[in-house]
Amino acid sequence: RREVLARWLASPDNPQFARNLANIVWAHFLGRGIIDPIDDVRVSNPPSNPELLDRLARQLVEYRYDFRALIRDICNSRTYQLSTRHPQHQACAQLDPDNRLLWRAHFRRLEGEVLRDAMLAVSGRLLPVPGGPGFFDELPPEMGRDFDMFKWDPSEEDQRRRRSLYQFQRRNLIVPMMESFDAADMSASCPRRGASVTTPQVFALFNSSFAYETSRHFARRVQREAGPVPRRQVEWVFSFAFGRKPTASELEAGARFLEKQSGAETADSEPSKALADFCLVALNSNEFLYLE
Repeated sequence: RREVLARWLASPDNPQFARNLANIVWAHFLGRGIIDPIDDVRVSNPPSNPELLDRLARQLVEYRYDFRALIRDICNSRTYQLSTRHPQHQACAQLDPDNRLLWRAHFRRLEGEVLRDAMLAVSGRLLPVPGGPGFFDELPPEMGRDFDMFKWDPSEEDQRRRRSLYQFQRRNLIVPMMESFDAADMSASCPRRGASVTTPQVFALFNSSFAYETSRHFARRVQREAGPVPRRQVEWVFSFAFGRKPTASELEAGARFLEKQSGAETADSEPSKALADFCLVALNSNEFLYLE
């Protein structure tokens, strides 16, 4: 009976299944579904662009549910590559204030897992080894680790540098950083992640041991690539964290900050505290946290 159900769901004669899947993929990359919210597919909640949804559904069926092929088409589209800014913003906002027709991109904050991976990547510490068992991350000392039938033993340091996809989670014990950044409730269905702005996120990104250590590794990477010249260091921080060059005012302010704190050098092989602090600020910036 399960096989019969699966064949009926994935059959080309059942367009609703492909429409729902295509809508979920579209919402993940565009910030909002063609049917929104994505878990409400009633007739009373029509799609904003039914022709587009039908086209995506047909492509998904033609690709034999190869999601990578569909994602490639979406990411190569002009709509996906739009900026959040628009030269005729006021006129468009009057016609479509909710941006249902996607005349500009939605601001989208990185998910907790993606944010952690991005921090490891810019610091040069991400270990992109695919597959294998999950790893146990380091927990704050105030969190309990011993349970009746389970003990949380942190994995080796090199394993904790793997992608967050392999990070072990429990229903009753979620890693604080993931919980702060709206990790899915593993006890209930979660059709879409939230995107809150809360105080614990500040602690996770600015005061946590993970953020502190990551910013130090980030500073070491910058120092290796840029050398001791402050202006070069600022350029490399912007290149790694934001994928762009700093503006003239950003370059001047950053170099002035590093030069002012130049007396905090520790050793020739270690970056200055000022550079590490500057890297920490970059990791806490909206430009790093949000997709433009």
